[in-house]
Amino acid sequence: MGSSTEVNQQKAGEVLDRLLFPDGVPANLTMGQVLVGVAKVAEKNAETFEAAERFLATERSEDRRRRVMRDDALADLRLVLIKARGAIVNFWGEFAAQDVGFVGTTPAPCVSVVAA
Repeated sequence: MGSSTEVNQQKAGEVLDRLLFPDGVPANLTMGQVLVGVAKVAEKNAETFEAAERFLATERSEDRRRRVMRDDALADLRLVLIKARGAIVNFWGEFAAQDVGFVGTTPAPCVSVVAA
């Protein structure tokens, strides 16, 4: 690691200068100023991470709500399919229902019907 640091010190130093001191490196830089610069970068990253965590939590709660809506819609669709099959069988018979794709029982949950 030491040789890598020596080889890349100029480039790494420039990156650290920009990261720790966006307004320019102070003329008489002290280790205290470096420590403050590191703390500011860590604080900024923590704030960014916290914002991302809040966004993710919100998105997950919305996903949960959407899954419930989807499941309810699929349950409604299943009932519509059962009623449609019943109407076809009552008017035209079982073979007519099979001809339009109603073979066997309507699956529950209805996800497999939608995926097909």
